[in-house]
Amino acid sequence: MTENRVLRSPSVAAAKGSGQPVRRYVIFNADDFGYSRGINRGIVEAHRNGLVTSTSLMVNTPATEDAVTQARELPELSVGLHVNFTNEAQRLIDFYDRQVARDELRRQLDRFVALLGRLPTHLDSHQHVHRLRECLAAFQELAAELGLHLRDAPPVRYKGGFYAQWEYGVTDPSKVSVEALERILRSEIEDGLYEMCVHPGYVDPEFESVYHADRELELLTLTRPRLRTVLAEQGIRLIGYRDLGRVLAETGMGTTPRFLIEELPESYAVCRLPADDPWPKVAPGATLLSVTRVGDELSIVCPESLAPPGARVERGWRCLRLHAVLDLSLVGVLADLTAQLARVGISVFVLSTHDTDLILVRAVDLVRAVAALRAAGYEMHSASQ
Repeated sequence: MTENRVLRSPSVAAAKGSGQPVRRYVIFNADDFGYSRGINRGIVEAHRNGLVTSTSLMVNTPATEDAVTQARELPELSVGLHVNFTNEAQRLIDFYDRQVARDELRRQLDRFVALLGRLPTHLDSHQHVHRLRECLAAFQELAAELGLHLRDAPPVRYKGGFYAQWEYGVTDPSKVSVEALERILRSEIEDGLYEMCVHPGYVDPEFESVYHADRELELLTLTRPRLRTVLAEQGIRLIGYRDLGRVLAETGMGTTPRFLIEELPESYAVCRLPADDPWPKVAPGATLLSVTRVGDELSIVCPESLAPPGARVERGWRCLRLHAVLDLSLVGVLADLTAQLARVGISVFVLSTHDTDLILVRAVDLVRAVAALRAAGYEMHSASQ
């Protein structure tokens, strides 16, 4: 099975075929609202005079109350929750303890609601702690429960390249220049929905951060009128997270069909034998049997009970089968599946047949893998159900 398959939103595909304008939407989301008064000032200016349409509020930082006061005067600014477990290098809680992380996440949500009197428009985290395997499930559960968009989840694609410190502590102004942002908008924004993560702000003498003066560089770029021209030329519309539901309903971009994925019931072994070994043997009734001979090895994937004697064997794999017959000309299906798992740190062993794809994950990762794919919009089914 080749890797040449595509998942495409019906509305986008139709637009390309009919000559309609390409629909591209970008949310410029400013992180760290509430971190300092200088950052608050910069975010408000970038919203009033620049490209920022959304921001993410920290509820346990020195300037939280100031941010909330300003947000009340900005009805067009979407305000989400920027969950803060870390500040900078400081660990505020033991977020490697799943229950501690889940409890603190709920506490910060409650604080947000108490401050603003409503739910956040979206959910993300400071220094991307929601991507940690210990934290991800709690974030996904909360987002699903409240109907919130969680950063990194479809249908919004996250873009984080607009950042001055690609090397920690080393500022490179060219990374957040007008030219850099224009290049991103012209060459990296395709059909669909994007979040552009930005960090505008002003230097605050009472605030210490590795990423500090860099924020003024971002602010300068984000308020340049020239970029409005670029957006118009590229057919890009700015929206906030408060507009996401309406845009999805109007365009159908949130209705891209996702395939059914079946969780096979057995545990499998991945085996290696010399290329001249006489295996394979007949294995009647095996739910999965794959034999590949290449170079100096014979590679076998089979139920653990059928692992051949004398082979180098790695046990404890579970299989997720894409329950569809896929044309060989399609592109991107396998790439999308493995990308969803890579985002949560899950390694895979991939097999393809003429009709479909199979992804093996370690048994210890199975629950997280199912949760990640379900959050990405795939329908999950256990063969034991």
